[in-house]
Amino acid sequence: MTMQEDGRERLRRPMIGKREQQSDPGAADEDTPYLIQASNLVVEYERARDKTAPLVALQDFSLDVRPGEFVTIVGPSGCGKSTFLNVVAGLQVPTAGEVLIEGKPVTGPGPERAMVFQDYGLLPWRTVIKNVLFGLEMQGRVDSQAHERVRHYIQLVGLSGFEHAYPRELSGGMRQRVGLARALAIEPRILLMDEPFAAVDLITRELMQDELARIIANTGKTVIFVTHSVDEAIILGDRLVVVSARPGHVKKVVPVGLPRPRSERGLRSSLEYSSMREQVWEELVTEVRPGSGRMD
Repeated sequence: MTMQEDGRERLRRPMIGKREQQSDPGAADEDTPYLIQASNLVVEYERARDKTAPLVALQDFSLDVRPGEFVTIVGPSGCGKSTFLNVVAGLQVPTAGEVLIEGKPVTGPGPERAMVFQDYGLLPWRTVIKNVLFGLEMQGRVDSQAHERVRHYIQLVGLSGFEHAYPRELSGGMRQRVGLARALAIEPRILLMDEPFAAVDLITRELMQDELARIIANTGKTVIFVTHSVDEAIILGDRLVVVSARPGHVKKVVPVGLPRPRSERGLRSSLEYSSMREQVWEELVTEVRPGSGRMD
């Protein structure tokens, strides 16, 4: 069997062992090949003071994601959620294990993946349109259609009329929309989002959740979304992944079968939503409760 044939076979191979708990027939057809396969990831960092005892951020972390899925990840602070995103993005090399995209190992960043960061990451000397264009410039893809594409995504995130504004002239929510438009403009298959709404106020956060759900429905992107908010994870996700305290591993995967479109306002009175929220909350509390041994 060639390497290419082996890659295709791995995409179709059913999950075994620990991965069986991640199956969610309601989210996608079980015969759909996996787009992302993370297998037995270990990530260690060297400590500044004790180089003989590395800090283990992830241990035996495995997760598979199908095309078009919106997977949300919650877990205690320092459990390795962002580290996992960095590994999938190709920005972090794991100590052990691997990530496959369409059966091919991730060895670095690629045009099929885009990252949306918590801190916006905008260039203050560039206007909105120049910031959104930046990703295409980095990929050498500024052709005759580039500006039209950029304007399309600026409109998609609701920033028409602000093309020539600078980041300092925008609210926090608007700056985050610029970051999202920049990621979308390179037209990746996979969006990796690291707590993108953590720095905005609650009203803006709910509005941005609604906007993101609309955009993803329109574009069909595959999304891995890290958050500290259980409510946000339920509202946005097709599946919700609970990560243990450090060293992080997948503790539980919860299918979210609530009908779309969803909003926190609309779900507050739902018994199914309340039950799911309590279930996830209990999983998290056991990871950080005093005496659990998981507070390091």
